[in-house]
Amino acid sequence: MKLTKKKAKKICLEIWKYLRTFPEIDTKMDLPEKLFNKIKPMRGECPLCEILECSNGCPLQTYNSGCYDFEKWCDAKTWRGRKKYASIIVEKVKAWDV
Repeated sequence: MKLTKKKAKKICLEIWKYLRTFPEIDTKMDLPEKLFNKIKPMRGECPLCEILECSNGCPLQTYNSGCYDFEKWCDAKTWRGRKKYASIIVEKVKAWDV
């Protein structure tokens, strides 16, 4: 599959909206198989990192670093925390200009 920026954004939104809706999921590997298989072969299991290679940091951040909100989502110990950071990521991906 040829991944375009538009397709990367669509897949990313699909994944993070699902994780926002089901905050009991605490790792991407626990996504339903159909969703996980879309991102499994990608760099960092992330469509944005795959398309942009993330050589200059995360495309959702305003500075040259990793994805702070993803790291916070990974570190969240509660459903509420994971839902919060998944929601932030969804909004940032929506705002990402492709």
